[in-house]
Amino acid sequence: MLPRLLVFDTLKKGEVFGMEQLMRFIDKLIIKNYGCLKDADIDITPLHAFFGPNDTGKSTLLRAIETLVLLMGDITVEAQEDAERLYEELDDEPGEEESRVLLAQNKHFFWGFSKERGHRVQSFVSQGQAGLDLQRALGKTKTKTKSTTVPNDASAYAQLPAGTPGEETLPRRVFLARFDPDVLREPSELVPGAGPLSFKSEKGLGLAGIYDAVRDRDVDDFTAIRDRVCRLFPSVRKLQLCAVDTGSKVIQTRLVSGETVRAKRMSDGILYYLGFAALPHIDPVSVLLVEEPERGLHPQMISEVVGLLRELSRRCQVIISTRSPLVAYELSSEEVTLLTRTTKGGTTATAMKDAVVADEESKLEALMAFANGVTAEDDEDVTA
Repeated sequence: MLPRLLVFDTLKKGEVFGMEQLMRFIDKLIIKNYGCLKDADIDITPLHAFFGPNDTGKSTLLRAIETLVLLMGDITVEAQEDAERLYEELDDEPGEEESRVLLAQNKHFFWGFSKERGHRVQSFVSQGQAGLDLQRALGKTKTKTKSTTVPNDASAYAQLPAGTPGEETLPRRVFLARFDPDVLREPSELVPGAGPLSFKSEKGLGLAGIYDAVRDRDVDDFTAIRDRVCRLFPSVRKLQLCAVDTGSKVIQTRLVSGETVRAKRMSDGILYYLGFAALPHIDPVSVLLVEEPERGLHPQMISEVVGLLRELSRRCQVIISTRSPLVAYELSSEEVTLLTRTTKGGTTATAMKDAVVADEESKLEALMAFANGVTAEDDEDVTA
């Protein structure tokens, strides 16, 4: 188990602070030698996209963020074990001379994982001067300091006690959506009246159960979703939930022609859209990660889905990985990080505002050129 440590300058050792302080957006990622990410310093916005061709590190970045949120935001043993497991899955052993860092930052805290040469991996959360010293040690500030490693004096750390008051009421920290239409159409267990409302897997298991609960809890919300589906898919007249047995349901549609389309025959596009449309109605998370939201959607639907994700970003951070220039086009230049990769240099992350777009008129053209013209060739420097 990685040590669950908190570093404080302004708080007394062992003092428990408001957990809501841990729930701020991630403003920055600092990564060294983590999977294909050799040296990355990335500014993150409340709605943000990592955009690049295949095999440029998009999924690695999402997993890195998932790991960091699990470490920072959930004090349960299970979550810490999940964070350790995810870290080790992508922890390709670097050379002996290399250190390894996975660090997140917001205006309150620095937190993450670090491994110096010859030392075991440690996890940490730092605040105040300790956080500043950590940044200096990583070379991220101009102020000189004698500190050269992550602080490791045991007296400087305070452990967060298990069973912190209010722990049971904390929201889920992170959800990674990697929807699969074959899973979205599977039968769903019914959700008890006051039970938690969430997908049962990254791929979207439990979709019908979520919509059944939404209809029971607020029929106006269900009606609004149904009306939007009918507007976006003109052949659909009704959204229906059909009982499979006494404890589960599947989702289906009734067409304008009167035909019923059962889950097994529903189009992938409708199922993907229904998955995204359910996200505002599940129990809240701090960070929502979405892998390739364009998958299975008609190009005209991408704007609708990105608009839905933008609305969600008002209450939680939404971070997307995408290969689609149409998704990137819907975002501002500050909200997109471009990813390229070479064998020797690993993944390079560049803010779109610094690399691609001169003006709005040329934005889509530039993004399409980037998506189509960039490859991860051995020893090749890639520019947009």
